[in-house]
Amino acid sequence: MMLFKQEEHSSVVDLKKTCAHSGGAKGSDLYWGECGKKYGLFKIKHYSYKTTYHNNPNKVEISEEDYNEGVKIVNEANDVFLKRKNIEKYMNLLARNWPQVKYSESIYAIGTILNKGDTGSKGKKHSLDIPIVDGGTGYAVAFGYLLNKPIHVFDQLKNYWFKFDHYTKNYHQISIPHIITENFTAIGTRELKQNGMKAIEDVYKQTVFKHDQEHKKLH
Repeated sequence: MMLFKQEEHSSVVDLKKTCAHSGGAKGSDLYWGECGKKYGLFKIKHYSYKTTYHNNPNKVEISEEDYNEGVKIVNEANDVFLKRKNIEKYMNLLARNWPQVKYSESIYAIGTILNKGDTGSKGKKHSLDIPIVDGGTGYAVAFGYLLNKPIHVFDQLKNYWFKFDHYTKNYHQISIPHIITENFTAIGTRELKQNGMKAIEDVYKQTVFKHDQEHKKLH
């Protein structure tokens, strides 16, 4: 059961000093960058690996070292948490998720949280006690599980933000989070809905608000 828990982090960042690490897929990935510009986001990196159709101006081609590391951690995350089959044919896409998390200190994702017994978008029922995130986004989030990084997920179906508790291995509903690290993972589903777009904008608004409050205290 998901319990309500207030966002507990108090770290405040200036968006003019932040970098969002993301993929280049349509939907959530691109909107994190587009929306962030309006609020002063300094930089966004859209990672790719040998993808000719990825021509975003913020594209970053990942190194062979990061790709090879990515393959290993994709397989580890799959073995421990996701239990999905035939992932090899998607490895180029899945492994490029690794630098998105590797070079970040916190994770913000738009998607659907699957609890034990829930059926994902591909028709597979989730069988483990630990919740996961549906789709390819689930791999980046699972990397966060392995690395014990702060994870925030907006569930478009439930219409709430949730934070992963590494101690209880569960998600807790939270109020709108703000960005707490200068390097953050900004990812999510391709099927971005209006409430998901609003959730992204709310995070940026909350981050600016927190920063402005802190600035007033100091001056």
